[in-house]
Amino acid sequence: MKNKVLLVLVFIIIFIIVLLTMAKSLQEFSSMELIKGSNQIEFNINKPFHVDTLVKLNPEIEAVSYEDEKNSFGYVNIHEGIGRNFIIENKSYEIFVSKNITLILPDLGG
Repeated sequence: MKNKVLLVLVFIIIFIIVLLTMAKSLQEFSSMELIKGSNQIEFNINKPFHVDTLVKLNPEIEAVSYEDEKNSFGYVNIHEGIGRNFIIENKSYEIFVSKNITLILPDLGG
């Protein structure tokens, strides 16, 4: 009887540890901290979205840029956006912010 109770307690403890680890990793992804100035961000998202959506959710963003093999692309948050309204997908971006913020990502149902 003692062995069964001990075994159940061990499984419960392991289960709680796994849940806490998963919750922490979700929290880390859903709350990206950006510092004033330039930030290099690698997105890992399920559904792409336009850069103007990111800027509308985070008005402290001053500019977003990225480079492909041949060109650089940028979007500046002035006069409702200047530059190419490119799609944010799983790649690296440079994001300039006017102050320290927690980046808000759009809820795309995915």
